[in-house]
Amino acid sequence: MGLFRPYQRDDAATPQPAAPEPAVQARPNPAGPAKKTVPTPTRRSAEQARRDRLHPVLTKKQANAQDRQARMTQRQEQTRVLDSQPGKVLARDFIDSKRHVAQFAMPLIFVCLAISFAGAYIAPTIMNILSYLTWLVILAVAIDLVVSWRKFRALHTKRLPDEPLKGLRTYFLNRSINPRRMRMPAPRVKLGDEI
Repeated sequence: MGLFRPYQRDDAATPQPAAPEPAVQARPNPAGPAKKTVPTPTRRSAEQARRDRLHPVLTKKQANAQDRQARMTQRQEQTRVLDSQPGKVLARDFIDSKRHVAQFAMPLIFVCLAISFAGAYIAPTIMNILSYLTWLVILAVAIDLVVSWRKFRALHTKRLPDEPLKGLRTYFLNRSINPRRMRMPAPRVKLGDEI
């Protein structure tokens, strides 16, 4: 260090001051107005965008899918209204509370057909036995349906005397023939419940 120059220092002898920390950048005020990034749309383009949102232009595939969905929704609503009629509700509960021979008819007939196809190659006498068995199953189903329909008709007359039976016979037969798991709407009563 010089005698007349006190400001000059020896760099090796004195430690270097620490580098100043970078200044923290001020964050923008979140409460302040945001800057626009896109220009304001014109009235014509805003109205066109609104029309496009309300009435979108669909491709043929999208239009078909939308029509199919609308038809399915309408069909489900019609089915729900028809199935909520008191006579049909009573028929469903009556059928679902009991086991019927008719609900096993389709599986039994399919088994008979499968065995008859296999039996044709093994022994022709099996074909005769299975044809009689198939007719026996059909006869048992017919008897079961007639007896069940008479019981239901008596119950319907007792519970719903003002409701007509028109259309219920076909509904009763269709639901009786279907296996319990495949019935729509699904059964709401358990087997053996009192109706």
